[in-house]
Amino acid sequence: MSGQLTVRPVTRQDYEQWLPLWDGYNAFYGRSGPTALAGEITQMTWSRFFDAYEPVHALVAEREGSLLGLVHYLYHRSTTSIAPSCYLQDLFTTQAARG
Repeated sequence: MSGQLTVRPVTRQDYEQWLPLWDGYNAFYGRSGPTALAGEITQMTWSRFFDAYEPVHALVAEREGSLLGLVHYLYHRSTTSIAPSCYLQDLFTTQAARG
């Protein structure tokens, strides 16, 4: 693959490219077909990324206008640290982008 890889926050305009990545991530863990997540969960997950009161965030990896990967993360309090901890929840890349 050629071209510069950029990792950036997801935007509302990314939905059409984010959704196949999300579906691929879920399929990897057996959540497809009859065991797929309900559409309401996908829509709520997506909306949380753009809600300032939600601790859930998303980054995407992009090359030449195409999304190749995603990561969803959140910050949470810890009993062993004063600062919040970052938890990487969902990580996925397209098959073509894997090394």
